[in-house]
Amino acid sequence: MGTRRVGKTVLIETIRKNYTGESLVLNAEDFDVQEMLRNRAIANYKRIIGKASLLIIDKAQVIPEIGQILKLMIDNINGLTILATGSSSLIWQIKPATH
Repeated sequence: MGTRRVGKTVLIETIRKNYTGESLVLNAEDFDVQEMLRNRAIANYKRIIGKASLLIIDKAQVIPEIGQILKLMIDNINGLTILATGSSSLIWQIKPATH
């Protein structure tokens, strides 16, 4: 997380370019990306990620329940590293999960 317009997107592009393994970058402001991630099933996430060992989600704060989605991926997809960026100025819009 970080304030708006400080270069988070530029930073992740630099990381991706220097990463030697396979990577996948998703822009969470894209409604298709939001729809893909909405189906909270491990098989769905494995299909999306494919052979990538680095998943980068830019602007993650716009995805409802992003924390639970990321936890499901990390807990169930071996060898996956996730880098999620988001604007801290928008974090107040994210509601905590209720049980």
